[in-house]
Amino acid sequence: MDFRRQLEIFVKQKRMWISFFIIATAVILFIYILARKEFFDLKSPYVLGILLLMLFAYSIVVHIGSRRFVLPSLILDSVSYLHLYAFDMNDCFMLVDNEYNDVVFRLFHFRPRVGESPFNHISKENAFKFKSNLNHAKRGEAFTTVSRISRGQKTPLYLEMIYSPIYDHSGKTIGVLCLILDVTWQKTREEKVNEMISKDFLTKLYNRSYVESAFNECMFNKMETVTLILSDLNDFKHHNDTKGHIYGDNLLVRYARILEDIMPDNAVVARLGGDEFVVLLPGVSRKQTEFLINVARLAVFEDIGITASYGFHTDSYASHKSFEDFYMIADRRMYRNKKNKRSLVENE
Repeated sequence: MDFRRQLEIFVKQKRMWISFFIIATAVILFIYILARKEFFDLKSPYVLGILLLMLFAYSIVVHIGSRRFVLPSLILDSVSYLHLYAFDMNDCFMLVDNEYNDVVFRLFHFRPRVGESPFNHISKENAFKFKSNLNHAKRGEAFTTVSRISRGQKTPLYLEMIYSPIYDHSGKTIGVLCLILDVTWQKTREEKVNEMISKDFLTKLYNRSYVESAFNECMFNKMETVTLILSDLNDFKHHNDTKGHIYGDNLLVRYARILEDIMPDNAVVARLGGDEFVVLLPGVSRKQTEFLINVARLAVFEDIGITASYGFHTDSYASHKSFEDFYMIADRRMYRNKKNKRSLVENE
């Protein structure tokens, strides 16, 4: 460590005593000058030199001692979405960002106060998570978490929380520093980008890339039963060409909503392109799939007045089949169904 750094540390640690020494020396000097009746003799180079030297020394002490507060002040004054709190070893607030402490009030309906514990105001579930994070930080861990806070009909709130232990000069942990960043804007944009990547623009269904990823996850999780349904609308090209593309787009959107309404909550409904749709059904048997297809077939005819063809394949992770394997089998059965004008296709 260089001399300048050592001097800076020494001044920070002994700032109070150095300031006291300079002030005491100045007082003694003034008394001495007054006793010699030279108090008003400001032309004396001896007096001016000592006064300027002491003023310069005191300015250095004040500057070095205040440097550690410059960065936190700049941060808190410049970014309104950053919130700073510190907790002692008893989990009570020992530093509260009063200027921007509305984030806690918005979430938990109380305003933090120094010496008060947050656990008196938050639910048991939130208290357990927060206590666990504080304990990790007390053990010397510095880490970051991101929480999604639901707010009813409003946009969810995303908070990035940075935890870090606070040490004294001897290296002993004396508390936990918690920085809370409101990253709602960034996360909302990220979700929109992900939606654009994984969803079909017209129908708002998932696209092929997403359904393939979901299928691979089923295989990775060793699911005993996985079903893939392939479907398209009969004579869609004729309707699209004779009645216009707007009419054709409306058919696709309405069919997408029918599939979403009928299929189970864990189903992944996707549009592959054109009028071709696929449904991934984790844990759904062949008989259950036949029932779902019959319901969808009737709903399509009643709602939009046309028919649809279906083909499906059910198997296990143990078959080691890929998404393409499932797709090709379901595709063959769908076109056999279309050719025979039947609602279902028998197993091969």
